[in-house]
Amino acid sequence: MTKQIPLDSIEERVRRIESLDLGPIKFKLVHDEHHPMTLERVVELELRYKRFLILHLKYRPTRIVPTREIDSFWHTHILDTQKYAADCTQMFGHFLHHFPYFGMRGDEDARDLQDAFAETKRLYEAEFGEPYQVEGSDCQVSDCDAEQCSPAECHNIGSEFSRPTLVAA
Repeated sequence: MTKQIPLDSIEERVRRIESLDLGPIKFKLVHDEHHPMTLERVVELELRYKRFLILHLKYRPTRIVPTREIDSFWHTHILDTQKYAADCTQMFGHFLHHFPYFGMRGDEDARDLQDAFAETKRLYEAEFGEPYQVEGSDCQVSDCDAEQCSPAECHNIGSEFSRPTLVAA
C-alpha cells in the first residue's frame, strides 16, 4: 500500500511556477532556425506563460486557452519531454496534457473555444490586472479577423469524432 502525500498549498505551487527554470525553453525560442524571437520578447512571453500555468492551477477544471504565442512557448516546453513531465509533477502533481483539437471539431466546438478563450481573458485580466493579448502580436482563432485565423476552414474535419482524423481524398 502506497502512502498518499498531501498536496502542497496553492500558494506553494504558485511559487513553484513563478520560480520555474525555463532557460532551456527560452534559449530554444531565441535560436529557432525558422521563427527566432528576440530575447526581450521571449522574457515577456515567459511571464505570460507562467501566468497561463497559474490559471490552470487556480481555476481547474475551467478550460484555459492559450494565445498563439503562449501556445508556442508551451509547445516548446512540451518538446523537452523529461523537463516538461518533471515540471508538471512539481507544479500540478500530475501531467498537464495539451489537447490541440479544441475548436476544430465542428461549429459547437468552435463556439466552445471562443467562450473558453473569453473566460480565459477575463480570468487573466482579473488575476493579473493586464490584458491577456499583447497589442499587434497575438492572434487567437476565437477573436481574430485575419484570414489565416478563420475557424471556418478547419472546423469540419472529423467533427463526429472526439479528435479530428485525416480522411483520404
